[in-house]
Amino acid sequence: MKKIILIVSLFFTINLSAAEYIGNVDVSTSGCVNYKWDRYTQPQANICYDIYGIQAEYIDYYGTKYYNSGEIVKGFTSSTTYNHEGSWMYIAVDVFGVPTNQPNVTYKYKTLSAPYYENIVNNGIVNGTRYWFLYQGDSNWGNVESGNIIVKEYATEKDSLYIN
Repeated sequence: MKKIILIVSLFFTINLSAAEYIGNVDVSTSGCVNYKWDRYTQPQANICYDIYGIQAEYIDYYGTKYYNSGEIVKGFTSSTTYNHEGSWMYIAVDVFGVPTNQPNVTYKYKTLSAPYYENIVNNGIVNGTRYWFLYQGDSNWGNVESGNIIVKEYATEKDSLYIN
C-alpha cells in the first residue's frame, strides 16, 4: 500500500512540476481583464478563458518572413491576420479564477502540453494563470499552417482561434 501511495504522489509531483514558472504579468494585458478582482472583491472559480496570443517560428507577411514574431489576439478574436509558419508555435491561454484548472488545448487535433506558465496579477493578488502551450511539427502532424486552436475546460469549448 505504501508503494502505491508513493507512486501516485510521485506521479502528481512530476505532473505539477512539468510546467516552469516564468514570472508575473499584469492583469491589464489579459483579455479577461473585465473579470479582475482585488482585496475588496470576491474571487470566483474559472470565470474566463481567453487565447492571449500566439508566436510561431516565423510569420509570412506578403512574402517577407519575420522570425520569432508574435501576435496578440486577446479579447476573444476569432481569427488571425498573418500567415503563421515554421516548425513550432507557442499559444498563450489566460485562465482567470481560483482555483484555476489548466485548459485542454488542441491544434490540428493534437493535444498540446504547457511547458511554461505565468501568474496574472492585479495589485499583488494572483487573479489567474497564463499558460504557454507548445506545438512542435513532426512527421505525423506537419509544420505550422492554417488550422483551429481550440481551448476547452474538460469537454466544454471555451475559446477558439483560426490561424492562417
